[in-house]
Amino acid sequence: MTQPYQRSEILQTLMPILEGIFAKSSNITKYNREIDKFIDINNEALNHNTPTYKVVYNIDWLYEMLDITDQKIEDIKKDIKYKVGMASNQAASNDRYILLTTLLYYFKSEHKRAAVEHTLMYFTLVIYSALYKKYYKYPPNDNIMQYTINRITNRYYFKRYGTVFKAIYAVAEQNDQTMQISLMKKDDNELMKYIISLYSRLNNQMNSFAKEFYLDQKSKNYLNQSIDNTTDDNSFDDPKNISFTVTAVTNKNITKFSQSPISNKVAKTAAGIAHISPVVLKQTMGAIKNNDVEAVRILINNIVSLYLNDKNNQVDSIGSQKFIAYALKIYGRNNAKDEQLIQLKNTMGSLLEKYSPKYNQTARVATKSNYRKSIYLYIVFLICENS
Repeated sequence: MTQPYQRSEILQTLMPILEGIFAKSSNITKYNREIDKFIDINNEALNHNTPTYKVVYNIDWLYEMLDITDQKIEDIKKDIKYKVGMASNQAASNDRYILLTTLLYYFKSEHKRAAVEHTLMYFTLVIYSALYKKYYKYPPNDNIMQYTINRITNRYYFKRYGTVFKAIYAVAEQNDQTMQISLMKKDDNELMKYIISLYSRLNNQMNSFAKEFYLDQKSKNYLNQSIDNTTDDNSFDDPKNISFTVTAVTNKNITKFSQSPISNKVAKTAAGIAHISPVVLKQTMGAIKNNDVEAVRILINNIVSLYLNDKNNQVDSIGSQKFIAYALKIYGRNNAKDEQLIQLKNTMGSLLEKYSPKYNQTARVATKSNYRKSIYLYIVFLICENS
C-alpha cells in the first residue's frame, strides 16, 4: 500500500496520533471548549483596541490530550533537517507551530469547520503572544497606546478592525485563504511555508504598530484622560483635546459593553421610550455584542463627539440629564450635512439589517425608525451608566 504522506515526515508521524484521538467526537468538543476557555480568560486583552495587554496561554492541556511531548516533534525535525532547507527557520522549526499546523491540516482534511476555526484562532494567538514579548519588553502605557491608535490611519489593522482579536484574526484568515492549497499538499516544505507566512504577516502588523507607539513614547505623546485639557470655564478650545477625551470615554464604554451582559434595565428603558419590545432590543444588542463591537465603538464615538463639539457642553456633564436631553435633541435633527449624524444613523440601520430579524420583517417606516431609535437610546443610557 502506498504511503499517503511520502513527502512529509511531520504528517507521517503526527496524523496517526490525531486520527486516534479525534476519532471520538467528544474529544473534538473538548478541544474546542479548551480554546474557548483560553479566549475567555484573555477577554480583556483581546477586546481592547490596542495591544496594551499581553495574552497568557498554556498549551500543556493540548500535549496531555494528544499524549505528545516536544521531544517527539524534535525527533521529527531531525528527520527533515537535511531534506527541507526551511527547517532552520526559527518560526518554521517551532515545535508548537508545527503541531498546530498539523492540527489545522487534520481538521481541514476531515472537514471539521468549527475545529478549523478554533485551531486557526489558537494558532494565531500563540504566535501573537510570542510577538508581543518580542515588541514589548515592558508593559506599554495605555495612554500612549490610545494616542497612537487615535493618530494613525486605517492602514493599520488595529485601527481598522477595532479590537486586537479582530485585527490579528483578519490577518490569519487572509493568510489561510492564500496558503490553503499549498498547505494541503502533504509536503513538509509546504507546511513550513504556511507557518512562515502566518508568522511573517502577524509580525508585520505588530512591527508597524509598535514603531508608531515607540515614536509617540519617545515624543511623550499620550492621551490625557483628565479634565485638565479644559479651560477655566471647563469648555474645550483645542480640537485635539476633544478628540482625546472622546477616545477616552469611548474606550471606557466599549470595554464595559464587551465584557458585561446586556443590561435588562437599560434595554427596558430604551425600548419603552422607542415603543418596541425590550426582549427584541436585548436580543439585537446581544447579537451586535457578539459580532460587531467595532460598530458600537463608532456609535459611542459619534454620540460623545456631537455632544462635546458644542462648546456649551462640558466633559463632566457626560451621563447627566443634560447629556440625555442633548442626545435626544441631536437625534431629532434632519441635517443632511452633518457627517457624524449621517454615519451614526447609517450604522444603526446597518446593524439592524444584520442582527434583527424583526426589523427586516416590518415594512412600516415608523416601526423601522423606532428600532433605530431604540439602539441609539441603549447606547446613550449605556454611556450614562458608566459615567
